[in-house]
Amino acid sequence: MNISECMTSAFRGIYTRRLLGALRRIGGLSRRKKEELTLVKRMRRIKIAAELSLALISNGTAWGRALITKYTSQQKRDRCLVKGIMGKKRFNDVMRMKRDAYHSKDRLMFIRHEGPHGLACRMKKYMKAQMPISRAIIRRSIHRKNAVNIPVRPCENKLASNDRTRQLQRLIPGGESMNSSCLLREAADYIVSLRAQVQVMHCLAYHSTQSLS
Repeated sequence: MNISECMTSAFRGIYTRRLLGALRRIGGLSRRKKEELTLVKRMRRIKIAAELSLALISNGTAWGRALITKYTSQQKRDRCLVKGIMGKKRFNDVMRMKRDAYHSKDRLMFIRHEGPHGLACRMKKYMKAQMPISRAIIRRSIHRKNAVNIPVRPCENKLASNDRTRQLQRLIPGGESMNSSCLLREAADYIVSLRAQVQVMHCLAYHSTQSLS
């Protein structure tokens, strides 16, 4: 067994423990609230448990952070489940970081639009609009208006590559904000993690059917 196989085996063991704990949370939450889970609700909560458990052991990857952000922004109906899977301390830390980032963004927008630099920028645009237009600029604009526009055919290979990149960005959590190099690195890590997730869930499903039979 090589190093990558050892790491994958260790990852599967960690994920199995995390996922089993999350599934127990689902059962405990439904018993505590005395609610009957429909098939759709059960499927949704198992999906949350599987993806969030995978994100929590992803060692700070961008796709893991994107999944955590997604599920901590969920509606109130799943907030208790997400908080129980993550743990109260980690959940509160994530929510505090999101609030701090939101407020810092508001301060940055205020400084950008209302600060002295924003005022100087508006004054510069105003002075530029008041300047007279020279005859040379008018002649150039007329020449450009009368010029024949020759359509440039884009490279088909580049268009196909951009299309494949966009498709990959939609598949990877948080991929819309990644550049090409970061996207490929995150995609490789996400594929390995998904493979381990599928193996663990197949194993759990097999053992659960064996215990019922």
